[in-house]
Amino acid sequence: MSIHEECGVFGIYDPAGDCARTTYYGLYSLQHRGQEACGIATINDRELSYHKDLGLVGDVFHQDVLDRLGGTMAVGHVRYSTTGYGYHVMIDHGGGFVTLYAHCSKLLVAEGQQVQAGDIIAEVGSTGRSTGNHLHFEVRINGEKQNPRSYLP
Repeated sequence: MSIHEECGVFGIYDPAGDCARTTYYGLYSLQHRGQEACGIATINDRELSYHKDLGLVGDVFHQDVLDRLGGTMAVGHVRYSTTGYGYHVMIDHGGGFVTLYAHCSKLLVAEGQQVQAGDIIAEVGSTGRSTGNHLHFEVRINGEKQNPRSYLP
């Protein structure tokens, strides 16, 4: 197993404890671009605790979570999208016609859910390989990317 450039890892040992908070700040400094997920695992004596979720470090780890984790040893990670799209929604319109909405900060629909024109499906963000908030929009016909201008009013 090897560490890929799509991940950031931070580890610490401090017998005084509170390693989760230090790991939080380490992970926060690693999120130079949007990421899909993050997590922290701590050990206190012989008890392992962890917390992981989808989203940015500041959204995943709140004060109560860091207090619960504590720990004299900790390791944390941030995971970047390997596709580059980050959080994204693909809508299959049928007949080989698919639209993609990428780099979202939050997805508001689930896989397989039916949506209608005008439904809010996600929130704009900067996840994946992105340097700032924006919406990446694609149109694909039978898997081939198309110029989306041809499909916009």
